[in-house]
Amino acid sequence: MTDKMFKGEVNLDQWLDRHHVKRVRTMATDLDGFALGKYCAREKFTKGLPIGHNLADVALGSDSESTPHLGFWHSFRRSVLGDIALTPDLSTLVPDGQDPDLGQVICDFTFLDGRPISLCPRTKLKQQVQKLDDLGLSVKCTFELEFFLYDNSFDDAERKQYQNLSPV
Repeated sequence: MTDKMFKGEVNLDQWLDRHHVKRVRTMATDLDGFALGKYCAREKFTKGLPIGHNLADVALGSDSESTPHLGFWHSFRRSVLGDIALTPDLSTLVPDGQDPDLGQVICDFTFLDGRPISLCPRTKLKQQVQKLDDLGLSVKCTFELEFFLYDNSFDDAERKQYQNLSPV
């Protein structure tokens, strides 16, 4: 997996070297919009590719405080607690803006063999985009930030032309 060209580098390892990445934070969004994931040492991250690393399947049925709801069941689940994978979408791998040794990547929830889980929010989105594509349509969207909180007064923000404001 690491022998292919990657983002302008000879391979993934070269890219990780160039960006000084020693750890990778993997992230996926659960059904409530909360980020789940792990911090992996670089070696563990690359060794696990292309499938990624395991996570308990009940993670998709946990609340905002990570309390698992064992009554949660879905057709993808087996009759006992098991594992699913967090499969990295390497096109989303970026260096962290704060921690110089950290990379971050968005993942999909998949079965351990890499097949998509229909309950994964990213899988659902990909399915909807594919349906539109099949109809000859495309979609462009973004999220809306409802508000921002700054320490600056309105007058100060206007003087600064709303640039370089101090967040709360």
